[in-house]
Amino acid sequence: KKVVAVPGLLVIATAFALLPLSRGTFAFVVPAVVYAVGNGLTGGIIVTLTAGLAPPGARTQFIGLFKMVTALGGIILPPSLGLIADWTKSLEKAALVIAV
Repeated sequence: KKVVAVPGLLVIATAFALLPLSRGTFAFVVPAVVYAVGNGLTGGIIVTLTAGLAPPGARTQFIGLFKMVTALGGIILPPSLGLIADWTKSLEKAALVIAV
């Protein structure tokens, strides 16, 4: 499982690190494609790991809570990136902070 998860997450982190380097529409496509590849690599393994960690009697609740937390991350990330960019006065630095 780690053989798939770790490289996939590194690909996603790389995509976030490449994002501030994009200057123009075509250059923005490169990190988007890199992210899509990483997401494709990790999509199934994340659910598999979650199901494996879930207590046998509460598997559905555990997976539901996991999905809620990941959805909250998707809601919180964009404004967090904006706040960090405002604070650092740099989208490049903010994207690097989020990537790490």
